[in-house]
Order: sequence, then C-alpha cells, then structure tokens
Amino acid sequence: MSNLTYSKVHKSEPRAGRKAYTAANGITFYGGGLVGLNAAGYLAKWADTAGHTFLGLLLAPVVGDTSATLPPEGRVDISGITLRSATVASVARTDENALVYCTTDNPADFTLTPGSTLLSSPVGYVARFVSSGVADVTLFTPEEAMNKKNGIVALTDSSGGSPSNTIAAIGGTYSQSEVRDAIASLAAKINALRAV
Repeated sequence: MSNLTYSKVHKSEPRAGRKAYTAANGITFYGGGLVGLNAAGYLAKWADTAGHTFLGLLLAPVVGDTSATLPPEGRVDISGITLRSATVASVARTDENALVYCTTDNPADFTLTPGSTLLSSPVGYVARFVSSGVADVTLFTPEEAMNKKNGIVALTDSSGGSPSNTIAAIGGTYSQSEVRDAIASLAAKINALRAV
C-alpha cells in the first residue's frame, strides 16, 4: 500500500441524475441532444422510432465505436431537468402541463403534436408558458417516459353531453341527455387521469 504520487482520473458515475450508456456504433452524438436507448440497448439519437426508450439530454459529444476495447459512452442527464425558454411549436398559455414530443434529437423541434407513428412517446411537458412558441419544458426521467410510452390517447367526446363530477342514475325511462351527460363525464375524467 502506498499513497498516490500522481493525479488519477477515475471512471465514475454519480448515484443519481446522470448515467453513462454505450453509444451506438458509428453515430456522432452532439452535446445538448435528446437521446434514448435503441432496441439493441445502445445509446441512440432520439427519434420517432419503434423500440426507442427516452433517456434525457446528452451532456457532451461522443462518437460510437462498439468494436473498441472500451466502447465510448455518452453521459446523459436523466434527472428530468427543465429546459428554460425552449422553442415549442404553436405553444400557447393554455398549454401548460401539455405533453411535449420531439421527432429528432434537436430540442428546437419540440412540438405538442405526437409523431407520425403510434409508437411516439412524449419527452416531457410544458412546465411554464413564456411567450408565443416559447416555453419551459421539463423533460421526463427514463421512468416517467416509460410510464407515458404507448400511453392511452385522449378520448374525443362527441356525445353532445355536459360533463360533471356526478354521473346521475339512469332510470328505466331514461332520456338521451342523461346518457350523453354520463358519457361526457366519463370522457372528461379519463382525459384528466391521462395527464397524471
């Protein structure tokens, strides 16, 4: 046993908030990009692609080389950080808490509209409206993203009823309005639960 006689840099990882993942082969990643795990379990640029699981924000650039003795790893902030004053297509004051999607690794491509596939999962939510097209976006942690992945889509209520917090008893000689109101109430509550 002896004391160190030179500085040593340790390969390390904090207990929470950041994690390293082996980068997919031949891919150049840029710091500040959105990333996920691909179906093979490698770090991948975020995309509206089957098998991708959202992770967070890449902290520094990395080029994947899975044939290397020690394959390069990308360090990812998985804490669920909030990106301040992010561009979000068509965001308005009424969109606070709305789910945010992105079909590329570029946060400048944030949108409130899901991607073209049914596999599209949100990457976060509007935490605060700033101005037209600009909002603070809180990214999901990997666990939160998994809970939202392939989630239940919003119900479109075309019943014509009025939602309320009480579903009235429907008698034997019911009216159409009773049924419409009950359906509208159920749809409203299901949509409210989706946002939780």
